[in-house]
Amino acid sequence: IGGSYSSVLRMQELGGEFVEIAGLIFKREWFEMVDVVPIVADRIRYWDRAYLPGDGCYTAGVLLARAQDGIFYVEDVQRGQWGPMERNQIIRQTAEADARRYHGSVRIYIEHEGSGASKESLQNIIRELPEFPVYGDTAALSASYKIAGGVKLPGDAKIRRALPLAAHAEAKEVRVKKASWMPDFLDELAQFPESKHCDQVD
Repeated sequence: IGGSYSSVLRMQELGGEFVEIAGLIFKREWFEMVDVVPIVADRIRYWDRAYLPGDGCYTAGVLLARAQDGIFYVEDVQRGQWGPMERNQIIRQTAEADARRYHGSVRIYIEHEGSGASKESLQNIIRELPEFPVYGDTAALSASYKIAGGVKLPGDAKIRRALPLAAHAEAKEVRVKKASWMPDFLDELAQFPESKHCDQVD
């Protein structure tokens, strides 16, 4: 059991010590819940891809809207532990649904980690989505992960990537749409970076 926890979680869960891990970077109270997102907004769907089903990592596709008043809205999250074929099918189905709802205005970004295999996989996805605006985004690899107590946790590069969102959230400029995915999304934010899951944060 201890092997699946970070050092802080292990102290709390197995050592019986009370350790406040929530809110290390994000605090739940920063995020206002809303029922409706403005239709007039700039929208981006960003995908953080996992490569193997059931290996602990998730593929996550977050739809972020920025309204005319500058407020950001986390509007939708697609998340699962899918193999490459199913994952690519989900990405296509999601792109089609976004395009129908927002008349093709949603830009799609897909992370790749700079390796040859990752770049080739990205190019294949882009070729499979010729009718959509799809772009690759090279993630910073330097110190992307750290190991604590045998658990792979987000490292400095992933933390740096999350800081702009944290700054806007603290300034009360980020809203989250009420939906079934919302509790898991907020749980991941509140535990970051002391949780091995950071796909939605990324």
